[in-house]
Amino acid sequence: MSIPRVNLGGVIPILVTPFLADGSIDVTDLKAELDFLVSAGVDWVGIGYGSEVNKLDPLEVVDLVAATVQAAAGRVKVLGNAEVPSTRAGIAAVRRAVDAGADAVMVRPTGLMGSAVAEVVRAFVETANETGAALVIQDAPQNTGVELSASCLVEIARQAPTVAALKIEPPAPGPKMSEIRALAGTEPITMLGGLGGAGFVQELVRGSMGTMPGPAFPDVFAAVHRLFLAGDRGAATRLLWRIAPFTVLGSRDMESFLYIQKYLLRRRGVIGTTSLRGPHRPIDALLQGEIDDLIVDLETLELLDQETS
Repeated sequence: MSIPRVNLGGVIPILVTPFLADGSIDVTDLKAELDFLVSAGVDWVGIGYGSEVNKLDPLEVVDLVAATVQAAAGRVKVLGNAEVPSTRAGIAAVRRAVDAGADAVMVRPTGLMGSAVAEVVRAFVETANETGAALVIQDAPQNTGVELSASCLVEIARQAPTVAALKIEPPAPGPKMSEIRALAGTEPITMLGGLGGAGFVQELVRGSMGTMPGPAFPDVFAAVHRLFLAGDRGAATRLLWRIAPFTVLGSRDMESFLYIQKYLLRRRGVIGTTSLRGPHRPIDALLQGEIDDLIVDLETLELLDQETS
């Protein structure tokens, strides 16, 4: 089997999915979002919970991958998405994502809570080996309901050569990243962060190779990464905390996070709607005003002008 070689690192924004009034995917706004991210200089874009995959049916996820690949037009690589509720279903979902044009696929466990660790490892390893696809294993128990231990994740990476990265985003990712790094030793296991990118600098210190934030501030996250790689952790931290309050505000629930990302993209002139796929929790009536207050208090527009100039 030819092992796919992919270089996953840096800033990999997770797309938000724009919706039309009838709830279908707005392909025009999706292309505008891709154009915006390409202009920010990212190498990859991803599809994940931030894309509302849990609110899309499996065929819509495939359609979203295909539409993203078409909109990307080879300018950036696309990380597709697939759920693994069982080995057979996981293999089929990954193959659909690859057939839709994904360059790699992020896989998430669903419905596997309570399963023996060895069985969970086997499900991911067989999915990887049967498909031959480059995979990112997502560890987000707050979303999936499945806790993947550090030892479980390392074992999956050891047994499946096509696993390109582990996305580590439990509520406290830093300690888990350190545990994975200790268990892996000198083995080249790539870790990526999530959770909106709020802990990006601390994750880099612990061995992460990048982050998968929302799409609203790709230019700022890229600048944070450059500063860190240049050895100026202090400047990287200060810059990150110019935008981290938006992630903190969105930590109330997933709907708030998604609304904030879409609202910020609308403020930046990228997309035209903040609609979420229903049904969903009501958006707090004061949230938009709180976002606007942060934009003013943190001088966010001035910061964005600096990063894009």
